[in-house]
Amino acid sequence: MITDNIKALFQFIEYLHSNIENFNQYNDLIKRLRLLIEERWELRPNSNYKDKRRLNELWAEYEPKFNDLQKDLFNPIKAKAIELNLGNLDGNSFFFTNEIVNDIVQLTNNFQDEDLPEIFKYRSQYLEYSTNAKPTLRFLGSFFDELDTITEYLFDFFKEPADPNEFGSYATKEAQKSYWNEVSNIVQRMEKLVDNVPSFQQQNNIEPSQTQPNANQSPELPETLVQLFEYPSKYKAVMEIFVDKQFIHAQTYIWKDEKANNKSLMCALLKDLEGKGYYKQEIKMNWNLCKAICKNTFHVTIGSNKTYYNADLDNKMKDLIPFATTIE
Repeated sequence: MITDNIKALFQFIEYLHSNIENFNQYNDLIKRLRLLIEERWELRPNSNYKDKRRLNELWAEYEPKFNDLQKDLFNPIKAKAIELNLGNLDGNSFFFTNEIVNDIVQLTNNFQDEDLPEIFKYRSQYLEYSTNAKPTLRFLGSFFDELDTITEYLFDFFKEPADPNEFGSYATKEAQKSYWNEVSNIVQRMEKLVDNVPSFQQQNNIEPSQTQPNANQSPELPETLVQLFEYPSKYKAVMEIFVDKQFIHAQTYIWKDEKANNKSLMCALLKDLEGKGYYKQEIKMNWNLCKAICKNTFHVTIGSNKTYYNADLDNKMKDLIPFATTIE
């Protein structure tokens, strides 16, 4: 049965689908913001005055552009979600309701034949939006990651068994069922969703004594792949290899294909880079770090730690990336 909550979700999908062309007019701006972010992480503003000056220049360009993007693109989308009672806004965080999650689970368990045409209609719209606009919106944070999670589960369930896994969700229906049945029993289902706004001013106006963690603090987890590299030139060389192999888009570095086997490849490549000496000496690749890098650099969510632990390069891929010592 399609409940009012599901109908509201479908209305939101229709809104996203009808605005694809509008969303994509911001592509060039988002590409520019990503380039500013990447340049920011190559700077060491506490070590050199030129880097400090350049950081200020980057921030002066970034801040108004990002604020305009929030105002013109993201805020209307969040306002639409609130209008449809999909969740609640708390500052820059958005909570999807537990009722929507529960209704999705119930629909997969108790759908009726007359529900199918409507489900297939919005499944088609969501797939078109995912193909043509989602890469743009993903820059704006975890709101869209959570939307993908609750929506792709539903639409991956309603597909022919022979169809490809178009949304790149959980590998099997059984895994989906297990995950979502557990989730539906948690009263506070939705975690706080914090917009992924990169901090340009980190380490900018902090005293040296404040930059060192105390005994009760853990070192800050790096957020992007470039932060793991000691030499930016070697980072660029690796990304050029990924572009040449058509793993990522040349301008944005977003991963092109999010199927399960490609997520495994992504994790295997990140582990391979450590083994070949590209990362800073203190960097140790692990599941949490891999997950963060995949999300913040490649805009891909790795849903299971099994993807990381089972990831390994086959013989054809083991020589794709040369040892770091061979690259200047």
